[in-house]
Parts: sequence; structure tokens; C-alpha cells
Amino acid sequence: MGDVADNVAFQMTSLYLMVYMTGIAGVSAGIAGAIYGVTKVWAGVTDLVAGNTVGRRETKHGRLRPWILGVSPLLPIALVGLFTSSAGLAPMATVA
Repeated sequence: MGDVADNVAFQMTSLYLMVYMTGIAGVSAGIAGAIYGVTKVWAGVTDLVAGNTVGRRETKHGRLRPWILGVSPLLPIALVGLFTSSAGLAPMATVA
């Protein structure tokens, strides 16, 4: 069930984030696409760093479990922040 919740969260960002940015937050399509592109490159770099970090540490609970338990509470916080309306902000503040 944890993997289901994780996939729901990531599918929501994959399917709805561009619509949200352009339709609700008021970001232009070009800037929204640039944000998407930059974040995909950033994710590629951080995935390598995270995989390297997880692979180096061995605990009595395994390599990955302590990281999942420690970081998983941040996922709902990040999703709420991602889809929080930025009504009334200046355009550059909305992009930031």
C-alpha cells in the first residue's frame, strides 16, 4: 500500500502539474515547460546521488528502510506545498 500511495503522489504531479501551473497558478506554458525540464535534469542528478548514498550505508534494518521511514513524512508536505494556490503573488514569486 505504501507503493500505491507513492505512485498516486507521483502520477498526480506528472498528470496534473502542468495543467495546474498554466491554468490555476497563471504561469506561461514556456516557463512551465522550462520548470519541468530543469526539474527532470535535477532529478537525474539527485537520483544518482541518492542511490550512491543509500548504497554506502548498511544498518541493521537494511540499506533503504531507514531512509524511507525518515523521509516519507516529507512527501505529503511537499505535495501540499506544490499544489497550494499562489493567488495574489507576483508572477516571479509564483514561479519561485
